[in-house]
Amino acid sequence: MAISKAIPTGNTRPSWMDSLWYFHPGDLPGGKQSATGTTGWDTLHHTVFGNAGAPRQWRGMGWFGLWIRADTLLLNRKLFLSIFLSAF
Repeated sequence: MAISKAIPTGNTRPSWMDSLWYFHPGDLPGGKQSATGTTGWDTLHHTVFGNAGAPRQWRGMGWFGLWIRADTLLLNRKLFLSIFLSAF
């Protein structure tokens, strides 16, 4: 069972940094298609890491997944997800 975090209505910017994320190391078979399941993926409670604190089996590439549930008031409205990546 996936745990999701609701998107609030209005002009707020939710943060999912401390939410339940899923991680799959490396590439997925058919990886150019969208992933619709996270069965067998590792779970994370943070996505901020450097050389220390990286997900198990992290080798510099992987898939991160997050289940998001939007309020029905947002149906047929444009939503966006902003992701910041810092690779230093």
